[in-house]
Amino acid sequence: MVKYDDILTTHLKGLDLATNAKLNWRENIGKVTDRVTLIVDIVKKKKIIHVGFCDHLPLIDFKIKKGIWFHKILSDSAEKCIGIDIDPGAIKYLSETYGFPGYCVDIMKDKLPEEISTEKWDNIIIGDVLEHLDQPIEFLRQVKLKFSGLCDSVLISVPNAFRLRNVLNTFRNREEINSDHRWWFSPYSISKVCVQSGLRPNSIFFTGSYRVPRFALFRKLILTLFPGLRDTIIILASF
Repeated sequence: MVKYDDILTTHLKGLDLATNAKLNWRENIGKVTDRVTLIVDIVKKKKIIHVGFCDHLPLIDFKIKKGIWFHKILSDSAEKCIGIDIDPGAIKYLSETYGFPGYCVDIMKDKLPEEISTEKWDNIIIGDVLEHLDQPIEFLRQVKLKFSGLCDSVLISVPNAFRLRNVLNTFRNREEINSDHRWWFSPYSISKVCVQSGLRPNSIFFTGSYRVPRFALFRKLILTLFPGLRDTIIILASF
């Protein structure tokens, strides 16, 4: 995991300017873990809040059928998992079709439901959400404001700007991206976003989006030796 020394923290807080600040992630060299497996291991048997739990409405049926819908996987692993989202249609569909309840909450302006605000929680999961937002720093400031004292830590996953596919696409003079995304993140930039929002980053992990197939031996070797080329950055931060 990334080590945040005093010098790096000074840069992240904006107290000192360096045009060549360095953030090393050698500790991440090794086994390639997929995003879901790592998060599930962290939240196992814990009480968690899942922000943006619905996913894209057109994909829900497919993902549930294939057993890859993230919220169900989290719910099966955690002691208690409450979902919140801003899509009332998707929340209603999940409740009526699959029996998965959730709250329609806009973190930027709404109060937290009583079921959330009156309990103590271990983790808030903000998985693949920030890249969709116009104001990720302000969003995390509201997370800190609303959840500080209710929850121990925040777990955030974002797309890695340095992922192998992006590097390869530069040689094809193109970019492949979800058309709803506003941002790519580097390890430093997501750390900076957290610090500017008032959160304290503790550790960073690099994961694949999914498990690397057994036959993809060369890709697995590259991702093992160079974790910064993996698809996803996961940052664990505290209040």
